[in-house]
Parts: sequence; C-alpha cells; structure tokens
Amino acid sequence: MAAFDGLILKQIPFKESSKILHVYTADGMKSVLVHGAKKFGSPYLSSSENLNVVRFQAVGKELLTLTDADLVEGYPKLKADLERFTYAQHLAELLHNFAEAEYDHAKFFAFTLKILAKLETEADYQVYAFIFELKYLFLLGVAPAFTACAACGRKDDLSFRVRSGGLSCPDHAEGPGVTDEGFRWMRRLYLIDLKDPLVERPDAATTAELRRAIDDWYAFHLNFRSKSRSVLSGLLGY
Repeated sequence: MAAFDGLILKQIPFKESSKILHVYTADGMKSVLVHGAKKFGSPYLSSSENLNVVRFQAVGKELLTLTDADLVEGYPKLKADLERFTYAQHLAELLHNFAEAEYDHAKFFAFTLKILAKLETEADYQVYAFIFELKYLFLLGVAPAFTACAACGRKDDLSFRVRSGGLSCPDHAEGPGVTDEGFRWMRRLYLIDLKDPLVERPDAATTAELRRAIDDWYAFHLNFRSKSRSVLSGLLGY
C-alpha cells in the first residue's frame, strides 16, 4: 500500500460512478482510481474535487486504486471566487500538461502548494501566478535570457522580446518588445524568493502586459495555452 499527499489536477469519468484522478505529488504525476466517487453517499465525493490536496492511501502500480483519503487542504476562499479559481485552474492545466518532464518534483510540489496558499489568502494574488509560471519556465528549459542577448551574448543596446528568447540585440530582435517596466517586473518575479515580502506591486497596465507576455512565451516556446486562460480573458478583460 502506498501513502502520499497529492494535488488533484484533473478528473476523468470511469464507468458509471467512478473516476480516475490525475494527481501531482512529490514524486510526479500519479493516477488514482476512486470507485463510486460520483455516488451521492460516497465518502470521497467532496475530497476528490480538483485543486484539493489529499492524503491518499492506495494500492496498485501504474493505476493506483484508492483505499482511503483525507482532505489536507481544500482552498475554500479560492474556490468561492470565480476569478481566483479560474486562475488556479489555469496553473493546474499548465502543471498537468508538463508534469511528465524531468525535474525536481519534490521541490516543485512544495512550491506549488505555497503558491496556491498565496492565491487563497492574498488580495493581490495574480502576481503569484506570474511567479509560478516564470519559475516553471526554468524547470522546462526555456527560461528567458535576462542578462545578455539570447542569441549572441551581447550586453548593450538590448530589448526584451518573447520570440527572441528574452533580451536581444538589434541584430537578433524578433517580434514586438516588452516595455522597460514590464521587463523589470518579469525579471524581478522570476528571481524572487517567496520568503521575501513583496510589498510593491506592478500597476494595472504592467500587470496586463505581464499576463500577455507570459501567455505569448508559453504559446511560442512551448505551444501551450490553457482552456482556463480563455475564460480568464473574459473575466479580466485581457
């Protein structure tokens, strides 16, 4: 029998009343079959929701079968706010899409739970989603170049451009650029330690610019755009 904590990212219906949970853990992705999870009287009806952190006990190998589960964190405030919840779903889609990549899952699992806690408690929470997305780029091997031209290493007369891989000189600049303020915040959020207080926040225009730039980065360099992001565009207006 295996025992582990995991964040539920996705559910897939299985037969009439059961479902398979895709769960992110300190060891990476696991799939857990929950028999009767959709039945009204099931003890796992509420605990098997998306974005719950659950302590699982399960048996099996490739597809685990649940034997017991205890809810560790359900993020009730996050789920009561449509915009926050959709943002968290966007991060869950991102994580689910790339969780099979090879990186330190134990470290990033702990980091993910810290970010979700920020989305649950912080009034100005959107910046913490940016931190998650930017730091994830490093693990996925497509981090922006923040100190020199991504193509040639030149360190003067630079501008930040998504299609060029970050900072770029005039000879290697491709596509539209990011403003100096947008670049300053992108670099700051990429490098920040969550232990450090983030007193200053980007203004509304810069926040919208960061959102678009990060979206463009994932779309151009990783061919990824979440379904939740399309919903967010309607909620946020950008």
